[in-house]
Amino acid sequence: MTATWVESALAAEVRAVEEGHHARWDDARRRFLVKSDSGPRTYEVTVNAVVPANRACKPWLTFGCTCPAGVRGKHASRPVPCKHAALVARRLERMGVASWDGEQAPWRPEGDLLVACMRDAMELVQ
Repeated sequence: MTATWVESALAAEVRAVEEGHHARWDDARRRFLVKSDSGPRTYEVTVNAVVPANRACKPWLTFGCTCPAGVRGKHASRPVPCKHAALVARRLERMGVASWDGEQAPWRPEGDLLVACMRDAMELVQ
């Protein structure tokens, strides 16, 4: 049986926590950093909002990572491509700025992050 991308994302987050990874915010780069477990590298995780054209729909979040799996792995095109991205998604949830919404659009921005996403979207269409 092949795992869905949602199951893969949840399993990746569990692996990241079990391996002791920590995500920290880098204000200068405006992204999260997660140390590699296989060497001295640090991977950058970006958070992107997808704002649908239909204003009745809430935006959702996608994540990118500079790790090999996030760039060219078999899950690179998924909304949560690797364990580093999954860890950041869960951190955003603990911070209260994202929530898990299920299989269709798993991570949704909340609170201040939702306001920022909508403000940025409005600037793009004006």
